[in-house]
Amino acid sequence: MTEENNTVRGNLGKAGSSLGNLAGQVAKKVRSDLTEGDPDSLGKFKADASEAVGSFKEADSRDDYIAAGKDFAQDTGTFLKGVADSVKSAVGEARESEDAASTKSAFASVVESSRDKLDDTVDKARAKKAERQAAVDDAAESTNGPETDIIEGEVLPNPEDPQEPRV
Repeated sequence: MTEENNTVRGNLGKAGSSLGNLAGQVAKKVRSDLTEGDPDSLGKFKADASEAVGSFKEADSRDDYIAAGKDFAQDTGTFLKGVADSVKSAVGEARESEDAASTKSAFASVVESSRDKLDDTVDKARAKKAERQAAVDDAAESTNGPETDIIEGEVLPNPEDPQEPRV
């Protein structure tokens, strides 16, 4: 493995770790909002789910099932709206944090080192191709000696020296 390859991998590892830290920050904030910010919201959602199960068990008609489903959907929508607001808030806070800046910097390093590695690889491939082409050209030039006049397999005599073919 080359040092450049390890640099790309190292930068990618740092960027991934930084992104993981940032995601952890967001998750911790959302969890905190759900448990500490409004402790009743998660408990209320659990109670709503239990109530919906009870309503489905007691339903006798199609209308009872539909009413129970609508109630649960409305309760779920309210809960999910609260979760979405919490996530939006947590992402907004994380975006302004120092971790976000280091994550951006880490990914910029990944892009830069990857671009450098790719440029180096392309340059090496082009150099090898040029070497191969030069070798082919040299071989073609060495096998092409002075041309003789040949017509359908016959060598034409040189009018100046009948012993030598014409060049």
